[in-house]
Amino acid sequence: MRLAIPISFSCVAPRFSVAESLLLVDIADDRRLDSEWLITSPGTATGSLRDMARRGTTHLLCGGFNRRYLPTASALGIAVIWGQAGPAEELVERFVLGDLPEPINLPELRMNHRIAITVTDERGLDGVTDPRFGRAAGQGGGTGAAALMAKHGVTDVISGHFGPKAAKALEGLEIAMWLVEGGAAVSAVLRRHGSGELPRQH
Repeated sequence: MRLAIPISFSCVAPRFSVAESLLLVDIADDRRLDSEWLITSPGTATGSLRDMARRGTTHLLCGGFNRRYLPTASALGIAVIWGQAGPAEELVERFVLGDLPEPINLPELRMNHRIAITVTDERGLDGVTDPRFGRAAGQGGGTGAAALMAKHGVTDVISGHFGPKAAKALEGLEIAMWLVEGGAAVSAVLRRHGSGELPRQH
């Protein structure tokens, strides 16, 4: 079989459509045989799935996946394993062992939301949260950061603190605000958000 994993910052991409590269792994007799890295280019989900099928992909392991494309994947002979998060290489090993974690029940996986989390670095799901919304977004202020969120189609923001100007701007843009402590692991925060554990700022 051939496993395909959309990658972002060496982790499973949170959304199938935003992957920077694709990891293809050949597996046989419960062991990993070979792997190949491909740089992805913008395109449609259907086109990406067809390209994977041409490359012999039998399983797609990903984060968010729009369910309307499941029939396309099935027709191409690709089994979709969605709701996964974390370092790609670790998940490959767990896939080989038949020990994948339970799918993350994230809102964006079900309702096409886009979530932004303020972080201290660029390690993706391996990073930790930054409690400052405006500064973490690199805009120098909450109003500018809110505008940046809207520009990128963000529907939900998770951060430690929203100043009054930022909160007013986000509320006006109909972007939901969720609170989390600083220094929390991003992957864990996503799981907590998916299970409804994070408090919402109103």
